[in-house]
Amino acid sequence: MIRLSAAVAAVAVLAAGAGTTHAAPGPDASVGVSGEWQAGAWTPLEIRWPDDASAAGNTIRVAVQDPDGQFVASPPLPLQEVAGGGVRAVASVRFGRPDGRVRIVSDPGSRPGGGVVRGGARAGIPSTSRVALVFGDLPQAVRAMRLVDRERGSTTQVVAAADAGVREATSFDMADVIVLCGAAVPALSEAVVRGIDERVRSGGRLVLLAGASAAGIASRVPAASWLPGVYERMVPLRRVGAIETFARVTGLAELLPSEGLAAPRFAGPIAGSVDAAASEGSFTLPLAVRRAHGFGTVTWIGVDLDREPFREWAGTEALLFTALEGRRGESTDVRDSSDRAVVDLAAQLRGALESFSARDREARPRVIPFEVVAGVGLLYVLALYPFDWWVASRSAARPWLAWLTLPGLAIAFTAVAAWLASGRVGTATGSGTAAEVVDIDVESAAARGSSWVAVLSGDNDRLDVAADVAPAIVAAGPTTVSWFADAGRGFGGIDAAVAHPSLAAADYGYGDSLAELRGVPVAAGATRLFEARWSGTVDRGLVESTLRGTSQGTLAGSIVHRLPFSLERCRLLHAGWLYELGTLRAGEAHDCSAGRGPRSLASALTRRRAGADRDAAVGWDASGRDVARILELAGFYAAAGGRDYAGLPAGRLSRLDLSPLLTVDRAVLIGEPVPAAPTASWTVTAVTAGAIPLDPASPPLFRIVLPVTAEAVP
Repeated sequence: MIRLSAAVAAVAVLAAGAGTTHAAPGPDASVGVSGEWQAGAWTPLEIRWPDDASAAGNTIRVAVQDPDGQFVASPPLPLQEVAGGGVRAVASVRFGRPDGRVRIVSDPGSRPGGGVVRGGARAGIPSTSRVALVFGDLPQAVRAMRLVDRERGSTTQVVAAADAGVREATSFDMADVIVLCGAAVPALSEAVVRGIDERVRSGGRLVLLAGASAAGIASRVPAASWLPGVYERMVPLRRVGAIETFARVTGLAELLPSEGLAAPRFAGPIAGSVDAAASEGSFTLPLAVRRAHGFGTVTWIGVDLDREPFREWAGTEALLFTALEGRRGESTDVRDSSDRAVVDLAAQLRGALESFSARDREARPRVIPFEVVAGVGLLYVLALYPFDWWVASRSAARPWLAWLTLPGLAIAFTAVAAWLASGRVGTATGSGTAAEVVDIDVESAAARGSSWVAVLSGDNDRLDVAADVAPAIVAAGPTTVSWFADAGRGFGGIDAAVAHPSLAAADYGYGDSLAELRGVPVAAGATRLFEARWSGTVDRGLVESTLRGTSQGTLAGSIVHRLPFSLERCRLLHAGWLYELGTLRAGEAHDCSAGRGPRSLASALTRRRAGADRDAAVGWDASGRDVARILELAGFYAAAGGRDYAGLPAGRLSRLDLSPLLTVDRAVLIGEPVPAAPTASWTVTAVTAGAIPLDPASPPLFRIVLPVTAEAVP
């Protein structure tokens, strides 16, 4: 965490019960993880008044800017008394501008426009960069990430993280990957360990380097669940050929101490895919294991790279590079996007949601061409001079004519302007389009959802936007609603040097929670885009699966779901294969071995077709507006070839990618509900026009993560 670069001025805090204000000392503000934060990602923000505890129990709001430069106020934040004196307020905010300006509002009932800008944090990490959080003393991580970036064509910011105190559930939202040395875990607070676990379970990636340090992790919850099995004891490891093979670098054996390395031995079966193992006597020690953890993955490396002899070994960087999923093998047809206006898949989704139907476009006020406006203005100038001057100068005997021609010209051109304006009025109600992806993890009974909505306004107005999760399927947890904008420095982008000049510039804020935005300004004929994310749980009996992997690499077993609707266009994905299942009705079991066999997953995702000499993938159209197709690619981005195929990074949609689960002990069932009832219910209400109708841009997409057991060896 860092101090804001400018001193934060004193703020008036509402006194408890009396309605009077209490002058508090100037607060200190801390933002981000170890002083780093990313534009566009949810970020922890803590504000402290160190010398006064009398305001405890009152509330304030903090406001940060969206990409248009408008301040968005948080829900009311209680002031909590802290040990040693003083109070603090903790929030989770989303910066839409790279300068990180913060506003404090004392009155919980006021709009953020009444506040004062208190100071600004240093510039955040660009929204287009990947972020790697590293816990522990591991300088080799920076060089390893450079190798990964060189291979992927990406840019990664490596953040040396530390225990940063109390964290919200979204504290590590910016982290694309978390690299954690096992020796650093005992020093982390419970809140930080829970925050890391929540980030991974929600779709993140964790690389855990824990050999001898695994003993200190095994007794700590939830860190123990990151290990690939139940820890039993430490054993000496003297054969390191498997590690050298995994890293593709030799020379480690010469650096080993005489007693070898301490490596953990686990009781019972190993969960996940074992990528490296060493034989020691009568047993086998796993050394590199990839496994699913909720919707995310954990890559466990059974040695401590922050200790000797790995500090001296030349292969440490290469080992990290491989653990970070380098060396992906040969790529598909490499290409780059020809549409430079589309920076990533998230921007393409935004454009697709804004592609309203003809009926919706009728609600948009018709735009008067600039040439017409300029022409009318020029004619008005010419009518005043020289025409009106010529009439007045030629009528020397009747100068009073000038008192008639000037107002006559003004009235005539005013009538022309009114006539032009009358031709651009649309319906005042407006319209909207929505899309949604719902994920269910059978093993943990966890659920998450991502939903987007684009609103086309028919008039200058303010919008109240809220999202709620249907309780019939999910016992909902926290829901967050926020703006949706393009990454990068382009026009209206999050990293742009100048804020997007909105025609309806005004500050707005949240209601009592992050699930509701109030008073969002929108101009006539303009669009506003929002995204919602939620998490929750489902009944463990909602989906039952007996899937198992066969020795031929295919799937056997059955699937049955008890969702309150049927699933159509069902496909089952596992490893590099896709199975067409058709329609799965509630309560009916489907035998995966029935029907025709699987086909190549990469071919299905890239719409590969046979050519004269070889199969060729159908090039990705960066200007395409098929919402379902965009979400399909984002959902299995790496399996389709990633940037090599799409020519675009996934951007903020990278959290939807379930490709890493397909290569471990998981399969993913995809289907569309019938009837197409969304799980997340949006409510968009305009202050003057009332409720705005929303139409689905594509059917809701359900993805169910299923465990796959290994077939018993006869």
